[in-house]
Amino acid sequence: MHSTAGVCASGGQLSSTEQVAAYRSLVGEALERGRTGLRIAADVPPLARSGPGARWQLHVHEQLADAMMGTVAMTALCLDDSAPEADVLAPVTLLHPGQHSGEEEPLAHLSGRGPSLSLHDEVDGTQADGLSRALVDVARGTPGEVVLDLSDLRFLDVAGARALARAADVLRGSGVRLRLVRVPRVAVRCLKPFGLSGGDTVPA
Repeated sequence: MHSTAGVCASGGQLSSTEQVAAYRSLVGEALERGRTGLRIAADVPPLARSGPGARWQLHVHEQLADAMMGTVAMTALCLDDSAPEADVLAPVTLLHPGQHSGEEEPLAHLSGRGPSLSLHDEVDGTQADGLSRALVDVARGTPGEVVLDLSDLRFLDVAGARALARAADVLRGSGVRLRLVRVPRVAVRCLKPFGLSGGDTVPA
């Protein structure tokens, strides 16, 4: 049994790269002992309540963990007692590939890492703020250009397009250019007023 704090950096502060590396090591140890893999249950609220700086690290961690999960013998269940405000949990939920938030199934998922990201499913006003914050947090550490693939986006309204434009503006201020690619036709109309229609389109 390992606590979340036990695989964090010294001082109990969440370090995304160190925690993911620690989980990889724990998986290796479990396999060496003849286990089939590692099972994780993580308590999200204490990390989400830690303030904007720690929440940024949590968002980066979710992205790195998502990329790791397909490469190691590990499953994880992230637990939430709904104590944090909805706006705190929104970016965290959006970064989870398998999601259930309250009585409604979340609509969108942001995946990928580094300079290549993908936005899936549907983005409307209920997802917009979470998308903007998640996108800024996971992309701002990448110098130069970040490519966001929208080919798996089934729906986007004006609020979602505005959220992408807001994220692009914030990232531009950090020296990061956000470029949209493979934009579905259903999204082009909402993106054009913000100058974010992308260079190529795909059917949707």
